[in-house]
Amino acid sequence: MKNILILTQELYPDKIGGSAKVAWQQAKTFANLKYNVTIITNGGNNETKVSKNMQIIEYTGNRYKSLTDLKQGKEAIKKITDSIDFDLAIIHHPYIGKAFLSLRKNIPYIYMFHASTALETKYQGLDLENRNKALGKIIKPFYIKYTKYIENELLLKAKQIWAFSNFSEMLIKKHFNRIGSKIKQIPYLADLETFKPEEDRNSLRNNFNIQAKDIIAITVRRLVPRMGLEWLIKSFPAIIKKHPHIKLLIIGNGYLKNELNSLIQELKLGDKVLLLGRLPESTLINYYKAADIFILPTLAYEGLGLSTIEALSCGMPVIGTNIGATPEILNGIDKNLLLQNLDSVALMNCIDYTLLNKKELVIKTRKFCEDNYDQKKSQVLANLLEEALK
Repeated sequence: MKNILILTQELYPDKIGGSAKVAWQQAKTFANLKYNVTIITNGGNNETKVSKNMQIIEYTGNRYKSLTDLKQGKEAIKKITDSIDFDLAIIHHPYIGKAFLSLRKNIPYIYMFHASTALETKYQGLDLENRNKALGKIIKPFYIKYTKYIENELLLKAKQIWAFSNFSEMLIKKHFNRIGSKIKQIPYLADLETFKPEEDRNSLRNNFNIQAKDIIAITVRRLVPRMGLEWLIKSFPAIIKKHPHIKLLIIGNGYLKNELNSLIQELKLGDKVLLLGRLPESTLINYYKAADIFILPTLAYEGLGLSTIEALSCGMPVIGTNIGATPEILNGIDKNLLLQNLDSVALMNCIDYTLLNKKELVIKTRKFCEDNYDQKKSQVLANLLEEALK
């Protein structure tokens, strides 16, 4: 059996972000295909967990994940690669990738391009800037430059580069040098058994105290500038005038929490726009099933939008900005779900269209996910993996 090493800064179910789920999804897929899979991840307990064809090795350090990846991550990689001859590695994040490269192991690897950390940081800043503005301002340009260097090195030396969208492929070719034809677009494999429409939706809505007349719009976002939550909140007074029973539920955490809460109070939207924070995935899934509309207000760098696919899988229509890979998804369902402008008029038009065509859109969204994100498409990953192992 071939030995596969997966390196990821985050791993589901301890983390429920997009890259964490993708790393776990790929590990399960390859273990089921009879590969021996070892995952090294930044975990909380320094544990080693073993199951059929898979082991998970956790390392931990300080609050700065990038530094932990470079030090403790490197130590974990060295220890396991000294004892196991790996045929291939799959790297999901740049700093754990840099730790791998610094060991100079003769192990070919695939780089899973979720996004460019350097470009996103340049757009929205470091989280550190919100804890220590002066220090963050000093560190930010050096962090961006070094991260861009790492990403370029990882892309250049990879045997294959995996990406989920035309947008991600374009981003790589535009901002990174001499990549050539190594980029392979892969399907996201959604959990369509977990994320599916609810048969008894009324009971679910009752559990959340949602009235029959209520229109529930949700978004699942990190509370950071790139996600576009400020313009979305500012658009809502006009939406409420036409739809007085609409509510916006914002699910997620981030350093803009206080600013967004102040904006909500300033606009007197306290009972109409609610910040729910980060929720357990079981609760999040029920919101996907109970709500009426999902809104994706992203301003930049939307590589795939895992929450978009999860909402669509539950039969919930998604309204999204014409940014990143979102058009690639929504144009396959209904072009009228794409916002043409970032203002209340465009948002109103999309909401009206969605409410008017809700029954048809519920069917179309689910079918789109079954056609494009079903687990049966795992054979595409298997074929690319076999190609990389040659």
